[in-house]
This record gives sequence, C-alpha cells and structure tokens, in this order.
Amino acid sequence: MLVSSFSNAQQGDTTFYSYTKLGYEYSFFNQQLSDWHNLTAEVKFKKNNFTLIPRLTFANRFDQSSFLLESDFYKSFENKDYIMAGFGLSPGSIFVKNHLVLEYFNPFDKWEHSIGLRWMNFENTGSLGVITGSLSRYYGPFLTSIRGNFAYGFTEDNFNNFAVILTHRYYYSDSGYIGLLGAYGYDPNLVLISDQTIEISGKPDQLTLGASLNSTTRKNKQWTISYQWINYDFVVSQRQQHSISLFLTLHKR
Repeated sequence: MLVSSFSNAQQGDTTFYSYTKLGYEYSFFNQQLSDWHNLTAEVKFKKNNFTLIPRLTFANRFDQSSFLLESDFYKSFENKDYIMAGFGLSPGSIFVKNHLVLEYFNPFDKWEHSIGLRWMNFENTGSLGVITGSLSRYYGPFLTSIRGNFAYGFTEDNFNNFAVILTHRYYYSDSGYIGLLGAYGYDPNLVLISDQTIEISGKPDQLTLGASLNSTTRKNKQWTISYQWINYDFVVSQRQQHSISLFLTLHKR
C-alpha cells in the first residue's frame, strides 16, 4: 500500500468493516412437509461504540420461495452497558412480515442480564408483542445463559404464551466454542406452520435440542456448524424437524 495521507485515511475507513458471514441451513421433517433450504448473508460494521449488522436470507419453505431482510444495531456505553435495536421485513408468507426488537443489556462482574420488547406481524394471523429477558454468567471458559419470552397478542389477550431457552458454551479458545441449546415453549414463528393450513391441536409449543461447534479463527476464516432437533407437539400426530447449518465467517485482515 502506498504511504500517503490518502491511503492512510482510506485504511482508517476500512476499520469500519469487521466481517462477512455466509451460511446454508437444510431442514427435513419426519412427515408431510417438504425439505426447507435457507441461504444467509451477513455483514458486520463497527465504529467506536456503534455496531451495524445487516442480514439477508433467501429461503424455500412449503414449496414457496421468499426473502427476509433484517438489520441489528448495537450501541455500547462507557459503563459497558449496551442496547440492541433491530428490524426485519419480508414480502412473503413463509417469514414474519415485519418485526421490531429493542433490548437493553447490563453486564456486571461475571454476570449479564437484559430486558427487551419485540413486535411481530404475520401476514394471515396479525401481530403480537413479546416481553423478553435474559440472565447470563461466565465462569472460567464456560458461559451459561437463560432467556424467557412472554408473548401477548393474536386472539388471546393474556400472558400465558411463554418460552424458556437455555444455552451453554465451553470456550476452548478466544473465538472457538462448543455450544448446547435447550428450549421449550411458545414460539411465535411457528404460527407460520399453522398459516400453511397444517392441522394443529393446540398452541404452537415446541421442544428444541441443539449443539454447535464454532472454530478458532485462522487466517481470518471461521467455521460454525450446528444441528437442531425440534419436536412440534401441537401438530396432530406430532412432527420432528432436523436442521443442519454451516456458516463461514471471513474476518477483516
């Protein structure tokens, strides 16, 4: 690179870019539904205390194709607290039509907790709000986090639609980890299944078990592979979903 005031300024500007992430997810079911395919592209930009992460997902589900455009925005403060805001929109019925999210995070010592709100609007069902909160703790190379979601909306104006998500990670390096996931409860995104005229017998509850491996960053490349098993107990005769995903992250050199 030429040493000049212009090249130095240009180099300073490139620090705004952090990484590009590309991924593919394949899902198959034990009955009825055809396979799902998702392609995702994500870019991260960071400058001082601000972070922007736009994301685009193309998918084929229910023998239909569409896309989802999302973006997350983070602002950190001097006391290490930070806030996350995001939005998403899609023209098709296989994704949530619009959604907004706002969450405040407060790290302290080896703990972190958060509280937030989400709004989701579906093409055929209408909209609902979600109160969400999390509690996380670091101890040595381990991180454990529990999150609760409470949904309010659609035809039932009460808070009995809840979910609990538990995640656990073991960091074997600064950037590499092995993760485990367990979740049970109400997932608003599963309304998409009932919107596709699939017969259901109750509220859209699900049980999810998963595992992931995030590699150590080497030569600016990082791989993430994950597997999830999902059981829909609200679908007549029940149904299981198996999802396998592979992501490649290209970090800034």
